[in-house]
Amino acid sequence: LRDAKLKLSGDLRRDYWRSRMLARRGPLRLDANNLWPESATAVSHLARLTDFAWAVEEPVKARDMIAMGAIGEQTGLEIVLDESFLSARDLDSLPSNAKFAVNVRVSKHGGLLRTLSAIEAARARGLKVIVGAQVGETSILARAGLVAVSAAGDALAGYEGGYGTHLLARDLTKRSLTIGTGGAFPSDALATITGPGLGLDLAPDAPLVETSFSRSR
Repeated sequence: LRDAKLKLSGDLRRDYWRSRMLARRGPLRLDANNLWPESATAVSHLARLTDFAWAVEEPVKARDMIAMGAIGEQTGLEIVLDESFLSARDLDSLPSNAKFAVNVRVSKHGGLLRTLSAIEAARARGLKVIVGAQVGETSILARAGLVAVSAAGDALAGYEGGYGTHLLARDLTKRSLTIGTGGAFPSDALATITGPGLGLDLAPDAPLVETSFSRSR
């Protein structure tokens, strides 16, 4: 593990010292999770952190591309779109006064094929790609995420995933795709898929969840 992502708290003292500490170990990007109501407040806070980080994710409300462009222009940080990037159409309104990157997740885009389309659209615009993950993903989504990593190619700027049994009490597959020492997968986990189901087999005792749907008229 070399890169880090820091979730910002809004407390400048806390964010400053955590950023400074993490930046000693490698590249750092910040994640504001739509923390600030407008660009001026965001710039005031982020200006103290620019010595440590190369990018900030979602500093203001989702899809406020004008404000995000202003933040990027004034701080020099690249702006990572997450909640603001659901499909290729969201990239049509990017302002030209800042650098942008995208965070893609198989779960967010609604499947692997749509994720690959999102990556293709981002690469066509010369954007960096971060392949993200939900907290507590099973190996099924982790394996799909590795396909997205491969598709990102040299545009890949970060990867979040493979936490497996570091977070889960149990996984759903016979073998859990979980990162080991140094944040690396076992070498055979990255092998070419040779069977159905992304090459994974469900564990015999994998819990099954029955879901019922009701339709309101």
